[in-house]
Amino acid sequence: MILRQRILPFGSAVAATLFGVQSLLAQPSASPPVAKRPPVQLTVDEANALMTRLRACWIMPVATRNAPSLVVVLRINLKPDGSLARTPVAINTSQDPQFAAITLSAIRAVTKCAPYGFLPAAKYQAWSEIEATFGPYDLAPPDKTK
Repeated sequence: MILRQRILPFGSAVAATLFGVQSLLAQPSASPPVAKRPPVQLTVDEANALMTRLRACWIMPVATRNAPSLVVVLRINLKPDGSLARTPVAINTSQDPQFAAITLSAIRAVTKCAPYGFLPAAKYQAWSEIEATFGPYDLAPPDKTK
C-alpha cells in the first residue's frame, strides 16, 4: 500500500505559488524575511501504523486478486479527531471492468477503519488529506527474511 501525504491543499499550493511570484515583483521591504518552517510530515512509524490499519480492514474482491496492475488511489479527508470528513473518492480511473469492485472495497475499508484517532493531533496538517493506493500486491505476506 502506498501512502502519500498532501502537505498543502491544491488551492493553498496555487496561492503559495502566486505569493512566491508576487514577492519577486514586490518592492523590497524594511522587515527581514521570515524563516519558512519545513512541512509537517508523519514519521515512518506513524505512516506504517496507518497503512497497517488500512491493510487489516481491506478485503480485496477475489476476482481482482490476479490483476497486479489493477490499483485504486483514494483521496481520504480526515477531521482533526481522525474521523472521516467525507466519503473517500477514487482519484484515478481504469477501463478494467473490475475497477469498480476494487474501488468499493477500498472505500469500505477506509470507512470501516475510521476513526484514525491514533494519528498525532500536532501533525494534523500532514494527515488531513491523504492519498492511499490499494492494489493486489498488498495481499502478499511480509518478507520475513529481511
